[in-house]
Amino acid sequence: MSSPQRAHVVRRSVAIPAEVVASALDAAPPELRTNFNRLTIVALREYTERQRAIRLEQAIAEMGADPAIQAACGAISADLGQTDADGLVR
Repeated sequence: MSSPQRAHVVRRSVAIPAEVVASALDAAPPELRTNFNRLTIVALREYTERQRAIRLEQAIAEMGADPAIQAACGAISADLGQTDADGLVR
């Protein structure tokens, strides 16, 4: 019988200013205030997701400013605009 695989854990030693730790603990939900390791994991995951969302928004904004994409969207809108006159009520 094989044992379940353990998640790979990377250990890091970091120096964090005391006021940052105090602020994080103060802002943390009660269940994370007693486990700084878990709070750090949650905070890093939230930071990562926020950064991914920011990058996605930036990419979409860049696409929206691209003349080729604007032209393609204009052509699609023109094609679909014809269906506005098909008698359907909105």
